[in-house]
Amino acid sequence: MSIRQLSEFAEMYVKFDVPFWCQSRIETIQDKKIEILKQMNCNRMSVGIEHGNEKFRKKILNKDFTNKQVIKAFKILDKHQLKVSVNNVIGFPDETRKLVFDTIKLNRKIKFDSINGFVFQPYRGTKLREYCKEKGYLKDENISDNLIGHSILEMPQLSRDEIEGLLRTFVLYVKLPKKYYKDIKVAEQLNEEGNNMLNKLKPILYKNYFKE
Repeated sequence: MSIRQLSEFAEMYVKFDVPFWCQSRIETIQDKKIEILKQMNCNRMSVGIEHGNEKFRKKILNKDFTNKQVIKAFKILDKHQLKVSVNNVIGFPDETRKLVFDTIKLNRKIKFDSINGFVFQPYRGTKLREYCKEKGYLKDENISDNLIGHSILEMPQLSRDEIEGLLRTFVLYVKLPKKYYKDIKVAEQLNEEGNNMLNKLKPILYKNYFKE
């Protein structure tokens, strides 16, 4: 939507004075547009980064924006004091642990008030599902029964357990100081030791991230 179109819509919408939230893409976030949305009583925006590696994001997701654009977009949102939720996905086909940490690193560079992490799901009818089948990561009949925490891909470089462990510690890696990284890696483990460490780190996260 152009700035002109948004301005025309805003003139009509402000008469109702109804607060709302919306979803947006990095490529469409502009200073003037966010200014108009704030005038319309937009109180939250959800933005998808999906992945933090530019080359991987372009190749696998066909999203051709740079990390500099991501950082600039979130600075605009922060300037206008618009609450923002950032969405991330891990467990893409061909993804490695190092690539997951590219996403973590990018999230550490931006400001937001809530963060979401999801596991990639190869939906039927998509090119990525066909790609997963071609690579041998997926059997055709496989269907996920969980849209958030579990991967149905079988990849040699990043196992299902590794993906689940990284997902449950994703926010810890993004929000806590790097001095905790050794402990966070322990918390990735899907066993008693990992669970105990996760429970130890959560209060630290809440104290630093969810403080008033």
